[in-house]
Amino acid sequence: MSRRVALAVGAVALLVAVSAGAIALAGGTGEQAPDTGRVETRTAEVQLTTLLLQEDVSGTLGYGATSTVVTDLAGKITLLAAEGSVVERGQVLFGVDGRRAVLLYGDSPLYRTLQVGVSDGPDVRLLEQNLIDLGHGSQLGGAADEHFDSRTARAVRAWQETLQVEQTGTVDLGAAVVAPGAVRVAGHATDVGGVVQPGAAVLQVTGTTPLVEVELDARTVSVVQVGDPAGIELPDGRVAAGTVASVSTVAVSQPDGGPDAGERTVTATVRFDDPAERGGLDGAAVDVQVTRGERPDVLAVPVEALLALADGGHAVETVTEAGGLRLVPVETGAFAQGLVEVTGAGLSEGTRVTVPS
Repeated sequence: MSRRVALAVGAVALLVAVSAGAIALAGGTGEQAPDTGRVETRTAEVQLTTLLLQEDVSGTLGYGATSTVVTDLAGKITLLAAEGSVVERGQVLFGVDGRRAVLLYGDSPLYRTLQVGVSDGPDVRLLEQNLIDLGHGSQLGGAADEHFDSRTARAVRAWQETLQVEQTGTVDLGAAVVAPGAVRVAGHATDVGGVVQPGAAVLQVTGTTPLVEVELDARTVSVVQVGDPAGIELPDGRVAAGTVASVSTVAVSQPDGGPDAGERTVTATVRFDDPAERGGLDGAAVDVQVTRGERPDVLAVPVEALLALADGGHAVETVTEAGGLRLVPVETGAFAQGLVEVTGAGLSEGTRVTVPS
């Protein structure tokens, strides 16, 4: 994973070798540099600008973590939601022996058959809330509670009618799968015609929000924060706007055999500001540029203009009004976009500095 700061520092190190002869001859601050033995140069102006502090990382297109849907039914698989499809509340995920498993929203699975007389359980409340959200609240006659009574049974029968299944007023164990929200089918764990038992994996699903997962160096992860804007370069060359949505707090070692083997990384996710801009296949590699801050209204010069002084520190070589050259010691700040922030005596916007050609 390349980083602009690392590139900038490398450029400075290279200039030590390029410029050492000229600086040693110049001897110190304010002296005119000799013309003999110099490398070919051009000039550039000191800019008053805003530097965007950016981090370049590699990422992978996807939809987030994958989870497994298991069944409570036994029999032969007769239906599977298509790979890549989005299944929402009340829609069918799969079927076993013709019995349909429908998606409901909630934070805990159904664990028993729900019928008249069952009470004192969050599963009843979850079912009733889903019936309300599916448009069957009038049969319930009020808000969701934890008691499955005759009104709940009426609402269930109305729901079963819309599903075109037998209207029993009872929700058998396995007739519904619970997830926090809509899911996207990432893959099939079995085939239509396969035989399953309770607890068998049927589908792999993800969330429905397109995103990019990136691996950050654990040593520098603090430079990227949730909410930072990002540019996502897609496989077709387009750049889509995104935002850092999460940064893990757990570092993991990269597996042996890869280019980053042994390196400890932290996973971050970047969401598309406009999901419709997402393009490319799942798992496709993309480049991501995270803007982690900015330095407004600073003086900056091309990184190549920096010269390493013999006694330490850095300088830039300015062009005087008479056409002469002077070394001006500078303090450096942020490196970004091929520029470096500088402060030094007499430097102002428009001051001309030399840059190796």
